[in-house]
Amino acid sequence: MAEAVFKGRIACRLDAQVNALGEKSPTFSRYSYLDQEGKLQIGNPVSKFIRTSLISINTLIVSMGSVIGLVLGIAIGYIGHPFFGAFFFACMTIGAWVQSSAFGQRRAYGVWRGSCPHCEEPLKISARKAETKTVSCAMCTHRVTLNNDLFRLSPWYAS
Repeated sequence: MAEAVFKGRIACRLDAQVNALGEKSPTFSRYSYLDQEGKLQIGNPVSKFIRTSLISINTLIVSMGSVIGLVLGIAIGYIGHPFFGAFFFACMTIGAWVQSSAFGQRRAYGVWRGSCPHCEEPLKISARKAETKTVSCAMCTHRVTLNNDLFRLSPWYAS
């Protein structure tokens, strides 16, 4: 029973709401994002905080690895083995680049969910709370603008 109420609460919160003018206004999910395939991923504040912390730690590790590679590469070259010093520095730099690409996908948190004003099909736009953005509807290919918390049709030449 509690699970049904919990799922109902989430579903009500994510569905489009009717505003004072009687129009369906899209809803904003602050911690949701669209992944690389365009699928909606619903997040929470804790997962966003953990990801931000891990990205910061990863940046520190990559920076330290590059500095250590540079210093030890110069030291190895200085003691009489310049080829091995350059090789060590190159290996450390490539390793740092590989490690930094682990978090290469930058997520834009914030997804607006509603329906297309032309065809009434579900529409998701990845944008911040106060951002104006124009996208094409995947079903009818009409241009839709997110502006002032509403989806509106826009002319084809709008960007």
